[in-house]
Amino acid sequence: MEGVLTPPNTYKKQINAPKKIYKNTFMDMGVLAYSWAPTAAYFVLLAGAGALWVASAGILNTAFGRTVLPMPGPILK
Repeated sequence: MEGVLTPPNTYKKQINAPKKIYKNTFMDMGVLAYSWAPTAAYFVLLAGAGALWVASAGILNTAFGRTVLPMPGPILK
């Protein structure tokens, strides 16, 4: 077919990227034992909940012009 553009040969090389995902965690490096994984997971869960609280408080307090959700104080004074 005339007028049909074909992709260059480098296009196929880009599709065949390596599929291995490299993980660089303290457990994989041998710094932290695997038994600490549940503790780390709970810490990340609490950090995410805290981030959602602060973001929600900032948005709601600004939208309503009053304190709907209290903001936590500064960690360091």
